[in-house]
Amino acid sequence: MPRFTTCEFVNSKGRSCGSPAMRGCHFCYYHLRARPRVRQVANVDSGPRTRRDLDLAISKVISRVMNEEISTQQAAVIVCALEAAYENNTGQKVELV
Repeated sequence: MPRFTTCEFVNSKGRSCGSPAMRGCHFCYYHLRARPRVRQVANVDSGPRTRRDLDLAISKVISRVMNEEISTQQAAVIVCALEAAYENNTGQKVELV
C-alpha cells in the first residue's frame, strides 16, 4: 500500500482532516485553497518603540483576526513577538490584560 501524507488542517473541535495532502504540501486540495494567502511584509523595522506604537500594532492584529485574515493562533504569536520587540527596544516589561 503506498504511503502518503495527510492534510494537517485541524477543525475547531480538534479533529484533523485526514484527506491526502497535495504533493509537496501540508494540506489537501480543499484546505490549501481555503487558507488565506500569506502576504509579504515590507519595511519591517525593529518593532514598536513606544507604548502607542505597541497599542497600534496590536489593534491592527485584532482587526486582522476580526476580518478573518489571520487565525487566533497566528495573532497570539504576533502579539508575543510585538511584546518582545517592545521590551527589547525600551527595556520596559509589558503586561497586556
